[in-house]
Amino acid sequence: MAQAKKDLVIVESPAKARTIEKYLGGDYKVIASMGHLRDLPKSKLGVDIEHGFTPEYIPVAARSDVINELKKRSKEAGTVYLATDPDREGEAISWHLKELLKIPDEKARRVTFNEITKLEKNGMFVYESVPGTAVENFKASADEVVFNVSADKDIQVTLELEADTEYVIYMDDVNIGTMKTNLSGKISVSAEMDPDRTVEIKVKKK
Repeated sequence: MAQAKKDLVIVESPAKARTIEKYLGGDYKVIASMGHLRDLPKSKLGVDIEHGFTPEYIPVAARSDVINELKKRSKEAGTVYLATDPDREGEAISWHLKELLKIPDEKARRVTFNEITKLEKNGMFVYESVPGTAVENFKASADEVVFNVSADKDIQVTLELEADTEYVIYMDDVNIGTMKTNLSGKISVSAEMDPDRTVEIKVKKK
C-alpha cells in the first residue's frame, strides 16, 4: 500500500519551523529557508538589458544544502505551503522559492501565520487548524468552547474534547447542527471563509 504524501511547509526561521511542526503533527514537514535563497550575481550586472531589463537571479551558494533539501522535499510533498512572513520581504522569498524549486501552480499554496498558539486545558484540551488559519479570543469551560477564526480560504479546525459525546455547533450564534466526538474525543468543524470575514465558533456540550 502506497504511503500518503506529507505536505511541506516552508517558513523563514528554524525556531518557527520547530514550533509549527509540533502543532501540525506528522502529516506535515516544516523546513526553514533561512531567508533568501536567490540573489543577483555580484560578479556582473545581473540584469538582461537586451530583454526588458529582466533580473538574472542565481542560487545563494552558501545555502546549497538548504536548497537541495527543499528541492527533494518539495518533489515528494503533496502540497507545498509557502509560509514566509506576511510582509514585502516574505512575499519576495515565497516568490523566489516557487521559482527556484519549480513548484507547479496546482501544488503551491501561499499562507501566513499571524499568530502561533498552543492551547491546552488541564493538560488534555487541544485544537489543531490548517495552515493559514488564525484562531483568536479562545475561551473554554467545562461544557463550552468559543473562539474566533479568520482565514483567506475555507478552514477546518479540529478540537479534542470529551470522547463519544454530542456537541451543538454554532457559527455567529446560528445553530448549524449537532456533532459527536469520536472515541479519541476529536471533532472537526469547517467554515466557508473570505479574507474580510471573522467567524465566531461556539461548541457546546449537549
